[in-house]
Amino acid sequence: KIVDLPNGIAVVADTTWHAIKGIKALKPIFHLGNKKKISSEVIDNGFNEVLNSMKETVKDESTLDIEYSMPFLSHAAIESTNCTANVKSNSCEIWVPTQSQSICFDKILEITDIPEENITIHTPYVGGGFGRRIKVDEVEHAVLISKNIKKPVQVLWSREEDIQNDYYHSGSKARYQIKINNEGLPQQWDNQVVKPDFMAQDYSILNTLDFNPFNYIFTPNDSFIPGLIGLTKSPYKIENANFNYTNFEPGVPIGPWRSVFISNAFYIESAIDEVAHFAKKEPLEYRKKLIGNNPRVQNILEIIAKQSDWSKSLPTGQGKGIALFHELDMVIAQVATISVNSRGKLTILKIDCVVDLGSYINPSIVKAQIEGGIIMGISSTLKEEIIFEEGIVSQNNFDTYKIAKMKDIPEIEITLLESEANAKGV
Repeated sequence: KIVDLPNGIAVVADTTWHAIKGIKALKPIFHLGNKKKISSEVIDNGFNEVLNSMKETVKDESTLDIEYSMPFLSHAAIESTNCTANVKSNSCEIWVPTQSQSICFDKILEITDIPEENITIHTPYVGGGFGRRIKVDEVEHAVLISKNIKKPVQVLWSREEDIQNDYYHSGSKARYQIKINNEGLPQQWDNQVVKPDFMAQDYSILNTLDFNPFNYIFTPNDSFIPGLIGLTKSPYKIENANFNYTNFEPGVPIGPWRSVFISNAFYIESAIDEVAHFAKKEPLEYRKKLIGNNPRVQNILEIIAKQSDWSKSLPTGQGKGIALFHELDMVIAQVATISVNSRGKLTILKIDCVVDLGSYINPSIVKAQIEGGIIMGISSTLKEEIIFEEGIVSQNNFDTYKIAKMKDIPEIEITLLESEANAKGV
């Protein structure tokens, strides 16, 4: 049986294999309309237009003018999107690996007239969520189909459907104009970021205002906004720091990906490294100088330096890089040891990590969470990128959307610290 859905069609059969064969035989043709104009090139041009309107390029020997970008990314969870639903005349029962039972509940109420007390949601283990399973399109599909055919139904997306119909981590672009003084320290720090805001897609008021205070996370800035909503200010003591953010609607669905504000840390730490190099300063000592009197953060840097043998000489073709992040009362520092061979191939040899998250209960769970974040960071850096062409995603499986494999993952050493800071998770 064929069932119409708000954004597609479903083929219902007695087995998953028969349903797959049925949809292939059906050969549906979808008309994209204006969506067909969407491409990675168009989005990137849009990013550049927005950034150009925010600030002109600076040409000054004492000013570093730099630009970074991040790609769109798929969640690519090993377990593809799925939901089982059984809708009866006066009850609804679903089985869904979800990250938000309450949103599932609201969606069922929206679709059916079933009383709240007759709705049951079973949540099995999530085979990889990473923020994708906050969305509930699979719940909508399963409930609508079961309601239509008056039987239980399991909706199971193929890998191709999963990758091409994601709520993607949004690509973005950042520019910096950083002027240094005679000591090599920033005396003017201007930062512009253009990034599609997934919260603005969910809450239109944010899109109308072109404002989301959470985009200020970790950014050096002189604004009162972070303190107003309880965000931790950047540990870097930089005067005349200006941060400007503009939302950009790319025309594709976006959502949280593993962590919500990963772009800020990548951009800022990359900029700090480049400024240190521009000023001919050692990057770890440069950070310590910028941080100043902050014992907790300074302690993290001391420990990561010792753990990673930061000052140890390395063979030709090897190097180390350091990064720091401080937010929600958690401080984390990492050092990556890498090698580059004569053909330019980069290999990550080891990741050292030190984390101070106040207090914790189960160190194994904390380390697993951090290891997972490191591995996805490696994968997104070395392998992943979603490309849009004529309104659709070019990749459709793991042969075209590459992810890191076991051979790409280095030794990971994590040290957990306890402190008096508030415990807010990791």
